[in-house]
Amino acid sequence: MRSGADEDVTVRLNGEIVAQNALQLPTSPNRPKSRNDVERKSQGMNVRDSSPKLSVIVITPDTYSSVRTYVLSLAQQTVRHMIEVVLCAPDREKLNLDEDDLTAFAGYQTVEVGELTSSSVARTAGITVARAPVVALSEDHCFPDPAWAEAMINRHREPWSGVGPVIENANPQSTVSWANFIIEYGAWASPHPGGETHHISGHNSTYKRDALLEYGDRLSDILEAESPMQWDMRSRGHRFFVEPKAIVRHLNFSRLGASFALRFWGGRLFAANRAATWGFGKRVLYFVASPLIPIVRMVRAMRTLRRLRHGRRSPQLLATLVLFLILDGLGEAVGYLAGAGTAMTRLSDWGEFHRHRFLQPEEWHVATASFSSATRPTEDSHTAPTETP
Repeated sequence: MRSGADEDVTVRLNGEIVAQNALQLPTSPNRPKSRNDVERKSQGMNVRDSSPKLSVIVITPDTYSSVRTYVLSLAQQTVRHMIEVVLCAPDREKLNLDEDDLTAFAGYQTVEVGELTSSSVARTAGITVARAPVVALSEDHCFPDPAWAEAMINRHREPWSGVGPVIENANPQSTVSWANFIIEYGAWASPHPGGETHHISGHNSTYKRDALLEYGDRLSDILEAESPMQWDMRSRGHRFFVEPKAIVRHLNFSRLGASFALRFWGGRLFAANRAATWGFGKRVLYFVASPLIPIVRMVRAMRTLRRLRHGRRSPQLLATLVLFLILDGLGEAVGYLAGAGTAMTRLSDWGEFHRHRFLQPEEWHVATASFSSATRPTEDSHTAPTETP
């Protein structure tokens, strides 16, 4: 692998090579060897609009088929002609891209990132090459409403460094799904009035690209946990907004056993990144106080349930929340004292992709039916935006 070196970039327009240049990729010298480099043997670009307004970073752990449903949901956007899709994959030659799915967008790029041991490394590669001033960090199991991109683009005309969506539960029939949803996204759950906030959702939010690139070589490390990153950005004067017109629907783990691992490893990764710059004494203090974490977070969860007027405040849901928060707190305790360990690799290899493996039967099909069977939009079939970009 090459690290921090100039690499050839090939730009194709309508199948013809129109430019070849070099690109400097940010790297971190402190990253373990297995995650040390962002390898890009080749990059393909198809450009229809030289100035897209939003670049959506899409990661596949293998081939295009794994993220095709998500790309088709993007193709339903009212302003899809303003969107660039940046597909990050381990091997571009094995991507098996269906270019017909991408004709309605402003353009697309494919970025080869080598072995996918860290989704944050892949996202960094996508952010680096993105052409739009705003980037969206997507998940292949979180599907936007048709007006999502338009609302994000409009809000980013204002001086917000990050704009987050309002989030709905895409598989609400399951108690386990609700418990995971409340823990991960309760603060931004629909209904939500929107407005300025100290914190937007991790993943599925949008950022000014230049604000992220301020981190330089540190970006792939700090992207491992977006909450600590956002707190650091706020300390440097950046501001965040929840956009109530930008709605996404998130498919949550609904299998109990898989959720146990998700909560532990997610908690460990969060704590390790939060404490990355702390001294040993502060780490020990937070480790000692870690038994309080489930209590504090349960209080927040109850506030969320009251705000949502949630009709499923059953003993089963409350018990599941308590159990999950204990596991989350245990993961945080380990993360504060011992660091992330293999948490990022485990979550990237196992928990972040192919979400259907961790759902109850039919949940994936019910959540995606409206666009997975839809007719492909063409580049001339977009809906006019309500505001002139």
